[in-house]
Amino acid sequence: RKQIEVRFARIISWWKSLDPARHFAAAKQGTLLTGMIRGGHVSMMPWDSDLEMALYSTGPNPVLSWCEDYLQLEERRECVAGRLAKELGLEVVLGPDKFFSQWLYQAHLTFAKF
Repeated sequence: RKQIEVRFARIISWWKSLDPARHFAAAKQGTLLTGMIRGGHVSMMPWDSDLEMALYSTGPNPVLSWCEDYLQLEERRECVAGRLAKELGLEVVLGPDKFFSQWLYQAHLTFAKF
């Protein structure tokens, strides 16, 4: 559990360092409940095995502009995942949604949501 908490904090610190004035992070529902209500200042509860967060920006999201020279969706996904792994020093695994919306990319050649 401690390793999860350390990684969670590392990701948030990295995100905020990209643009301290515009970037912030928020715990998602289960994590918020665990960390603030049930776990309090102690840490995660013994049975918890994950934390969820969302990374937000009031400005442009720099990650979405990475690897713009890759025009094929799958290549760009892999490039962005590789850069995230390098920047964070952590393994990055694409989830079932493969990180980016295929429709959005094919229709508008962007990952940005509008």
